[in-house]
Amino acid sequence: MKKFSILTGLLVFSIILLAQESIQVYDNQKIKIYSENWQDSIICEIAIPNSWHFTDDNRSYPLLILFDQQNRTNFDYHLAGINLLTGVGAQIPEIVVAGLPFDPQKRSQYTDTEIIRDSLSGLESTARLLFSELIPAIEREIAPVSFLMIAGHSRTAWLVNYLLANYPDRISASGSFSGFFELDEVRSQLLELAQKADTNNIYYLMTSGESYEEQTYLLSNEDFAEELNKQPIREGFRWEMIINREANHISNYALSVPQFLTHYFADYNTILGEWFDWKQDSLNGIVAAQTLENDFIDLPYPLIPQLVHIYSLASHYYNQNDFGTAIYFIEIGLKYYPKEPGLKLFEAELYALTGNHSKAHLILDEFNVLIENPAIKLADKNDLYEWYESITLEMKE
Repeated sequence: MKKFSILTGLLVFSIILLAQESIQVYDNQKIKIYSENWQDSIICEIAIPNSWHFTDDNRSYPLLILFDQQNRTNFDYHLAGINLLTGVGAQIPEIVVAGLPFDPQKRSQYTDTEIIRDSLSGLESTARLLFSELIPAIEREIAPVSFLMIAGHSRTAWLVNYLLANYPDRISASGSFSGFFELDEVRSQLLELAQKADTNNIYYLMTSGESYEEQTYLLSNEDFAEELNKQPIREGFRWEMIINREANHISNYALSVPQFLTHYFADYNTILGEWFDWKQDSLNGIVAAQTLENDFIDLPYPLIPQLVHIYSLASHYYNQNDFGTAIYFIEIGLKYYPKEPGLKLFEAELYALTGNHSKAHLILDEFNVLIENPAIKLADKNDLYEWYESITLEMKE
């Protein structure tokens, strides 16, 4: 039976191929809500990992809320960058990305300390929109949220600072790009949080450019970074200040989102590298599979393996003729992605190679049910059926 290291169609390609091909690993859809807090209808664009179609209904995802969806140039650029970071080599995990549009005429109002109605400030109205309206809508219509990340630029970076200072128990990572502080109280709250956050896992990133129009933001962030450097920062609060050399006010936002995600998910990114470096050549059997699961359990945030982890490592053991270990990895994958037909084909082929044709036929029957998933594109179905035919043909020989 022909060995393979590159899986086709909707399957995860090898890392080299991923770097060369145009791979889309997110689907976009829209959620429309009426916000009592903004007293307005809002259409939020949501990017959802393709794997969402193949997981259990109760699978939770990290949620990143990107402010200023109304700036389509920046927002589309961010979505494309997140797609690249997720799809190429598992730099970051699969996340749900939600945009929040701000009407340009009301953006200042909803990021301001001014009272807009019923003793409610603009900042607080936006906070309530997020926590009582937008996030519940995402959990209701898409998936539960395992942890929350927020990122904003300029005025919405000030919003990020306010939200982290006032809602630290709800936010795991905050990106404040070209930000500032309108209230000394918020600075004090963040300094206090940094000193007492030993029970929280919080990441806080400030960035600024160096251009003329960035000077106010640069000085504000440098000043606050200097204050943080003077504090006895507790283990649970991780922060960084990045100066993007030569960047102007607009380009700083473009540069900052990839930095925010790659730095925050640095622990996650090391997993596949360690496996390629030594683990896949040192570990076998169920111990190898359990080690991969433990790698994810040991992360500072709740995540599960991506399909790239499962396919890459199972393919390695496959190509070493260690079909038993490969089966263990496929079983892990099916635990997290039970509706993924490619995993079923891989499992069937592995059992066929071990001579257990009856088990392989039962798995192929399960594949025939999963392949009817309407989320699977026609070209991907054709590739999967070709693989299916090759397995059945080999078992007849």
